Amino acid sequence: MTFSEALNQICGRCKRPKGTCKACPVFTVVEDYDSEEHVEHQLALIRSIKYSRESSWYLGVIGGYPFQCKVAGEDSPFGIDEGRIIKLFVKSKPTDDQPGDKTVIAYERGWSCYPKDNHELLDVLDALFEYFQNHVDEEV
Repeated sequence: MTFSEALNQICGRCKRPKGTCKACPVFTVVEDYDSEEHVEHQLALIRSIKYSRESSWYLGVIGGYPFQCKVAGEDSPFGIDEGRIIKLFVKSKPTDDQPGDKTVIAYERGWSCYPKDNHELLDVLDALFEYFQNHVDEEV
């Protein structure tokens, strides 16, 4: 079985058979990604998410980027793509010289800072969306 065939049969995130996981389509449609390496990169980003929860807010780090995310219990007309994420703020990576306090992604009932030409930040955004839209309530 090839990588593409295997990926089309199971969810890369939760390892469940396709169709039994509410989020399978994102990581089982290989054509959405440039390469196997891109799929693995996205899965590694999702696996790197570390957070604590305060009510409906999640505070954490993904791939070195600090983030805050407010997640509704169900899809909302105010959410990203009318989904569960109603607020999202991602800061720049802290370095030895800089504290990492520049906002690089911001959504609050609309985009105030969208990383349209930054592929690394777009990957971070995709991974956060996938996780908090579809997997946050699951024990993975």
